Amino acid sequence: EDGRPCASAIIEAFRLEDGLPLPDGRGVTTSDAEGRFVLRLAEAAPHALAVLQEGWRPTTRIETAALGREQDLGTLRIERGAALTGTTRVLGVAQACRVVLHAEQPIRRVPRQDARWGSIGFTDGAFEWSNLIFPSDEDGHFEITGLAPREYRLGCELEVERSLSRQAGETLVTAPAEWIELEFDGARIVLEPSAPLAPARTCRVQVQRVGDVDGNAIELYLRDDPVTFVAPSDTRLALRVELDHSLVQSFELDTPGPGESLRRRITLDPASTVATARLHLSARSHAGRTVPGLALLLHDVSERARHPGLRATQARSLPLIDGEGTLAVPPGVYWVEARVEDLVGRDRSFHVPLAFDLAIAAGEEVSRVLDFAAGGFLRVDVRRPEGTRERVQFRLLDAEGAELPVLFEARDPERGTIQGLWYLEPWSPNELAQALPPGAYALRLWDDAVPEQLLPFTLVAGETTELAVTLPPR
Repeated sequence: EDGRPCASAIIEAFRLEDGLPLPDGRGVTTSDAEGRFVLRLAEAAPHALAVLQEGWRPTTRIETAALGREQDLGTLRIERGAALTGTTRVLGVAQACRVVLHAEQPIRRVPRQDARWGSIGFTDGAFEWSNLIFPSDEDGHFEITGLAPREYRLGCELEVERSLSRQAGETLVTAPAEWIELEFDGARIVLEPSAPLAPARTCRVQVQRVGDVDGNAIELYLRDDPVTFVAPSDTRLALRVELDHSLVQSFELDTPGPGESLRRRITLDPASTVATARLHLSARSHAGRTVPGLALLLHDVSERARHPGLRATQARSLPLIDGEGTLAVPPGVYWVEARVEDLVGRDRSFHVPLAFDLAIAAGEEVSRVLDFAAGGFLRVDVRRPEGTRERVQFRLLDAEGAELPVLFEARDPERGTIQGLWYLEPWSPNELAQALPPGAYALRLWDDAVPEQLLPFTLVAGETTELAVTLPPR
């Protein structure tokens, strides 16, 4: 805008289809100290270039790339754009917070390969910032620049590690605007251990809204210092406290009013001993190879774990030596899920996960032999006839037509791996998170604008089945 070179700007290219950018970028680069850049593209097709710099409004340039030809785009100028300024407060007192901005009007989010500074969207033929997070200073002052003159939703978050609530104190504003007041209306909960714990001991606290068994939950770990988390105000929470994986107390509390804090002391006896049992596992691979480790989920189904609003589940990792390992567990009744864990993270395992029931008493040692069979994976790529990927709902059915609860994983360039229990995402091909036994299955796809399809397929042991789906025209 002022004629100076723009160093370290991000320039990202998106292939255009029907005037809209495809969700996976085709190339990205960064400008040098003089503002110059070279961007290489592999397709001779129309592209939309997004020129991005923190605090500045995105610049859009539409160009058609030609193979084997260098194109000089001349000078691309970025502008400061509209600004939003204001103050964040807690209980009426100015305080540092995180200001969260979302574009309110319909805007097509475009996943980026380089996700620094924020998310962008595409609207009216141009890129704009769609999601940003800016910190306010110690006096609560904030300034967000580089915006389009449009409506945005602003909220503020406290600077804490864990939160049961999203941003609070939301308001709608139209940029540019000044003197915006954002009041945090969540509650702050402080958990304080009654005594420090030895380094070898673990105290885990599960927190969830009462009755919200399948909803948002957080885990906190207490040791020496108090731990703070944020929750919705005037809400009843259920807390479960475990010491060395054994339940020591569970209780409910009511969160205070908007912006207020509640301090709760967690009574722990650092000299106490917890009754344990020993679970010895022998794991055998279908391929005759040594199993390096197991990932275990121990779901406690005993009466003492039946506390309203909380799921009593331990996630444990067990390294194995020559396929053998022993785990100390609290006495109880469990349903155990086990899967092969590749401890060096090379490839996903074709071993089909196992599940078994376990009842174990204090001081008892129980042995189990786990024979892992070979399974297969499914990779699904759902596209429109013009080649754009589409988000659709799914259900996976076995050979008898019964629904199977499975997770698919997709790769979002901004958020990393996204798991879906109900939807296939458009950012990349979607792949089963865990192997299934070989055999016949069917995938049912549909959505509001997508007629239902039932697609049969077969999984083969040790192989990934590819399923390319082309949806009918709109």
